[in-house]
Amino acid sequence: MQKSDFVFSEYDDYRFENDVMIIALEEELLSDDIIEYAESVLREYPQKLDEIAEHLYGEIKDFFGIESESRLKSGLNKPTLNAHIWDGKKSGIFVYCEHDFDQVHIITLEFDGVLERFSYVGIDG
Repeated sequence: MQKSDFVFSEYDDYRFENDVMIIALEEELLSDDIIEYAESVLREYPQKLDEIAEHLYGEIKDFFGIESESRLKSGLNKPTLNAHIWDGKKSGIFVYCEHDFDQVHIITLEFDGVLERFSYVGIDG
């Protein structure tokens, strides 16, 4: 993945999209280092989806009335990755706008490293 693979979007950021996720980077973050990091997250995502679903399930099952982790996993659909470097540490946020649970809320999941530690879960909308 290279800078030239990212296209300026209507959301004032640069985006790359494939079958797995959308990667959205602000112009000042469109560097080789961040792109390499985002590509690592993209590669690791399918292997970590069970762990992601497990983490999200406990936080959002009651809000959306989701009956199982497998239902959650199948309903998440494609996330948007916002990758960052804060204080020299790489981290990211998955934003699930296209989930199947309702048409109003956005689900977010913050993580550190290449999906090494999941933290904050948010529901906005």
